[in-house]
Parts: sequence; C-alpha cells; structure tokens
Amino acid sequence: MEEMAGILTTYTWRIITALVIVLVGILLARVITRFIERILIRIDIPSTTRGFLVSFIYVVIIIIAIVMALTRFEIDIGPLIIGIGIVGFIAGLAIQGALSNAVAGIMILVQRPFQVGDIVEAGGETGEVKEITTTSTVIDTPQNVKVIIPNAKILADKIKNYSTHRIRRISIPVEIEAGVKVDSLLEHIKHIISTQEKVLKEPPSSATISSLSSSKIVITVKVWCSVDDIEEVSHNILYEIKKELESRGNPL
Repeated sequence: MEEMAGILTTYTWRIITALVIVLVGILLARVITRFIERILIRIDIPSTTRGFLVSFIYVVIIIIAIVMALTRFEIDIGPLIIGIGIVGFIAGLAIQGALSNAVAGIMILVQRPFQVGDIVEAGGETGEVKEITTTSTVIDTPQNVKVIIPNAKILADKIKNYSTHRIRRISIPVEIEAGVKVDSLLEHIKHIISTQEKVLKEPPSSATISSLSSSKIVITVKVWCSVDDIEEVSHNILYEIKKELESRGNPL
C-alpha cells in the first residue's frame, strides 16, 4: 500500500507539474504573441500576414511547452522529436514553393521596396501595385491586365520603383537628317522646353547631340518633371519639335 501511495503521489506531482508547464506555456505564448502583434501593427504589417505570423509563433510555443511537460513523466521524447522533424521535413518539401513565397512576402512587407499604388517594374512586369499578399503581389499593367506575381520571383530579380521619387528625368531621342542646321534647331528646342509649364526649372534641362553618322543626327532632350506629367510632357515636346521640323521642310 505504501508503495502504491508513493507511486500515486509521484505521478500526481508529475501531472501537476506538467499541467503547470503547459499553463505557463499558454500564458507565455499569449504574452509573447501579443507583444509581437503590437510590433507588427506598429510597422504596418497587413492583418493577413500578421495573423499568420502570430498563430505560427503561438503554436510553436505551445508545442515546446507540451514537449517539456512530457519529460516530467520520464517519457523518451527522442522518437517524438524525430517524428515531428520528419513530418516537418515532408511538409516543407510539399509546400516549399508556398513557404518561399510567404517568406518573400514577409520580407517585402517589412522592407517595403514598394507599396500599393506605386508604379514598379518587378518580376518581369511593369505596372501599378494593386495588392500585396503573403504569397503574391498583384500588378495592373498599362494595358489594364491584372498580373499576379509570386513574391519569390519578385525578390529573385531587380525591382524598379518609379514612384519612390516624385520627380524624374525623361530622355526624348529626336532623330533628324544630317543636313539639318543643328545649332538653330538646338536653340529652338531649348525654347520649346522653356515654354513647357510642367517641365521643372531645377534640375536644369538639356538638348544635346547624342549620336552622329553620315545620314542622321540624334538629339537627346533631357527634362525633369513630376511622375504624373511624364506622358504629357513627352508628347508636348515631341509635338512642338515635329512642328518646327516640318516648318523647315525636314519632317521627323
């Protein structure tokens, strides 16, 4: 009887200790995940990604607490850990692509190489960013085509963000015949630039010869303007240059 009582007492304390470990694990999981969630909210991580990260961390902490609780019963947890590792490895292989896209998505959301509304060149596509999810980024192209790009593909290549700076320099090549009087044409192009209201005064604009051959001359016009005015400025300058060349009998 005494031996039975001793065994019951021992296992009772082990059960109590195991329960305490699990309860402490649950408490720690809640405290840690709340703290992490506040940080994620502060750095403006989207709710979908935030929920995924918080849930993942919570589950990991609970699993660790359960494993620690099992050690109180002198259970050999080696095979259990190996089993968890094997299952995790198989699951990792099965969802390798999704995991790489999820990790890439988190990096994009944290590093912020672009935001919703930016005009970017990424993953082989150019257009306006409409949505950034954990696994993919949605871009609307100038042809009004919706493109969904895996985040891993975006991070694997260079990213050009045309919206980071609100002003940009645009280069407009103008190809003319070699017989055209270049000096007077350059002066007139500079006059055209000066009359464009949406061309910025600073940084300064320029019009220079960039290429020369026996049959043609290429003049490159470089001006600065707001990103919202690029198409309009390019059109207006080319239109005025075309009119000037036609008046001289030298159409483009």
